[in-house]
Amino acid sequence: MPEAESRRHIRRTRWVVVALAGLFALVLLAVLVLDGRVTTHPEPAPTADSTRPTSPDPSDAGSASASPGPSVAPFSAVQRLSMTFPEKQRTDRTSFAVEEGETYLLQFDVDAEKPAGSPGYGFMLGLTLQCTDQDGRGVATLSGTQNLLTGEPVTLSNQLVMTPARDGVITCSMLANAPDADLAAQGTGFAVDVTWKVTEPVGLALPAQPAESLPVVIPASSSQVLLTRDVAVEELAQRRLDVLTSLQLTTCTGPGGSTEDGTQWCTEDVIDPTGSHFRFEVRYDVIGADGQVCGTIDSGRRTEYLDIYRHHQLYHVAKSVAVPTELCGPTIRTSINLRNDGPAGLLVHRAGTSMVTMETRPVS
Repeated sequence: MPEAESRRHIRRTRWVVVALAGLFALVLLAVLVLDGRVTTHPEPAPTADSTRPTSPDPSDAGSASASPGPSVAPFSAVQRLSMTFPEKQRTDRTSFAVEEGETYLLQFDVDAEKPAGSPGYGFMLGLTLQCTDQDGRGVATLSGTQNLLTGEPVTLSNQLVMTPARDGVITCSMLANAPDADLAAQGTGFAVDVTWKVTEPVGLALPAQPAESLPVVIPASSSQVLLTRDVAVEELAQRRLDVLTSLQLTTCTGPGGSTEDGTQWCTEDVIDPTGSHFRFEVRYDVIGADGQVCGTIDSGRRTEYLDIYRHHQLYHVAKSVAVPTELCGPTIRTSINLRNDGPAGLLVHRAGTSMVTMETRPVS
């Protein structure tokens, strides 16, 4: 074969190979597209059964994929934290939508236990539910602290009322902190089951009036009114009132753990290693037109003992009463009273102490 013809034959052969390769590539691409392995939307759309709302991520701005929107009250966020003492962990951030002027009840219930047979007598668990608005500004903080003793399961509960000043989205997460204190308990594994929820009360839901007296140390053989709330009877559509209260207490068995607002509240004159015997009372009093108590609808008392080992405790009480139709005054005052029988002084913290007075109404 002449040299020129041989070169033409080689070029024709190369073009045939190139054409066949291109055709094969087109067929392969078509198969991949039909099979769903090549797509112009790499982020999958949220599924209908997505149950855990998440905070918006600024890095997703402008993405073609839709993000799950915030939840709407009522809803609950539930998560288990598996912790090893000493350790600090935070739950996932969860968002919910709010409307200007509406009232929302924010609550948490946390179950925890230092396992039976684990080393050491106990350690402290601190909880802080922190909430921010869409601009990152803090709008609510709810806390609780308690010493976990070996083999004793506990539930820590607290609540607050929110009334947003504008429409928006609030994002919350729970921080659980077990700081290093009891060296013998180091390495202990334990679970913290966190539940926090948001509801819209059907009736009135009122926070306690500002507690300017807190924090306060109540000496032995002394009493003090801690929190109050006045409710106008004419505003009650249903004649039943519930009180939810949490008291964050520390017995003055020593100076440790009594610092708040930069002050160490357990001073030498109130310290006793025996701890504190105390009783607290939830009262429903009727206030007459002269501003004085003219009658009592109900009161409930509870006696407790806080010793050197427990040291910190979050006490939670829920009480509900029916309001009579005939009253001696136009106002009902709910209050939390505490008497300390000692011998140690009893510190009532401002952080972690709360009271909510709610009108119970049937949901239509």
